[in-house]
Amino acid sequence: MKIKYVTLLLAIFGILALYTLSLYAQPPIISLSELPDYEGKIVTTQGTVTTYYETSYGNQIITIRDNNTTATIFSSTPLEIQSGDRLQATGNVEKYKDTWEILIDDTKSINILQKWNQTTIPLWEIAQNPIAYLDYNLNVTGYVDSKFNTYFYFTDNNTDHTILVPLPQSQNLTIYTGQPVSLSAQFSYDQTQLRYIFTFTEPYHTITPLIGGTSDD
Repeated sequence: MKIKYVTLLLAIFGILALYTLSLYAQPPIISLSELPDYEGKIVTTQGTVTTYYETSYGNQIITIRDNNTTATIFSSTPLEIQSGDRLQATGNVEKYKDTWEILIDDTKSINILQKWNQTTIPLWEIAQNPIAYLDYNLNVTGYVDSKFNTYFYFTDNNTDHTILVPLPQSQNLTIYTGQPVSLSAQFSYDQTQLRYIFTFTEPYHTITPLIGGTSDD
C-alpha cells in the first residue's frame, strides 16, 4: 500500500516539475528559413518588414524578409510599423496556402529591434547586395552627382556608385551638383528601365539638403 502512495506522489511530483519547467522554457530562436521544420510549434524569429496591411476584420498582415527568405506575421492587433523596420516575433508556426505564417495573439510578442529611420546605410553597402534592401525604407547620405529637371544622380563619397533619384513633386527643392544631401526613401527596382532607384511614395520620404559642397551650376 505504501509503495502505491509513493508511486502516486512521485507521479504528481513529476507532473508538477514538468509544468514548472514549461513555464520557464523559452521558444527556440530560429531563422526564417527554418520555419518549415517547426510547423505547429512556438518559435522566435527575426526579419525586416517589406509590406504590411490591415484586413477588413482589423487584423494586420506583415511580410518580413531575412536574406532571401520571406514569411508572414498574422497579428490580431495592428502595430505601428513601417517598411524597413527590423522585428523579432514569437508565435505559432503555420502554413497558409504556400506561405509560412507566424500567428501572434498578443502584440507584446513582437519587438521592434530597430526603426529604419534610426540608422544610415552607406551606398556602397547597398551596392554589394541590392536584393537584400529591395523595397525597404532607407536613410542614405551622399552627394548630388548631376542634376536634371525631373531627377538627379546620387553618389557616395568616393563616387564609386551612383543611382538615379526622381525628384518628388511634393517637395520644392533647390539642390545643385556637388551638394551633400540625405535621402529618406524607398529602395526600388524600376522594371521599365531595368535599374534600381530611390522613390518617394510616403509623406515621410524626403530629400534633405545638407551644408557643404560646391555648386557646379
